[in-house]
Amino acid sequence: MYDELKRQGQLKAAHKEGREEGREERAIETAQAMLAKGLDVELIAECTGLTLDKVKALQQQ
Repeated sequence: MYDELKRQGQLKAAHKEGREEGREERAIETAQAMLAKGLDVELIAECTGLTLDKVKALQQQ
């Protein structure tokens, strides 16, 4: 029984991690689209939840 509970906990953690990665991926895609439209990096960071440094790094790509 302990093993089953441990496995369920691991699955929940993996599922949560996957959702978080998906959210960040979507925020990056949104930021890239906003950059393509010429929007201000500070506004993009505020709207997407990404750090200003991350948005600036995307701008350099």
